[in-house]
Amino acid sequence: MPGSEQVLRKSYRNAANVQVGKFTVAKVDTSVYADGFVMSSTANDGPLVGVALESIIPDGYSDYSSGKYIIASGAAWPSGVTPTAATGYAASFGVKGIFRAIANGAITRGQRVNLAASATINGVTMYGTVKQVSETPGTLIYVLGTAEDSVSNAGDVVRVRVEPGVAYS
Repeated sequence: MPGSEQVLRKSYRNAANVQVGKFTVAKVDTSVYADGFVMSSTANDGPLVGVALESIIPDGYSDYSSGKYIIASGAAWPSGVTPTAATGYAASFGVKGIFRAIANGAITRGQRVNLAASATINGVTMYGTVKQVSETPGTLIYVLGTAEDSVSNAGDVVRVRVEPGVAYS
């Protein structure tokens, strides 16, 4: 009997004029929209909305090249492009279930993951990548979920059982 995959997706609106890459993680922001999100360059920032299932990028741009996700997620919206701004555009996020995310480095299967600091991956500065939880004991952690795969390198795509929440390390 084939298995079924149960997932929950929700749409959030971009509260900043920045690019958003597929498979990156965003945090809640209600300063502009009640259902807003922003990209963060700070490790363990949150609370988290989930993993972007689509990109918000200018027409004609690509977030995938040569087998790697390369969009400068969190980078300022370029001038002279269509559309002229990204603020207010909605993107669908995976908020519960198993979704792909971009790793910031090595992650071991079964370990909890959270938001990593911005990093240069494939020559592009990216926000919204995930890392294995490594904060000092007693630190409040904004957990995204649990890694379903092991990966070795920054830029690898890892499947995550997404269950956003908080915990202490």
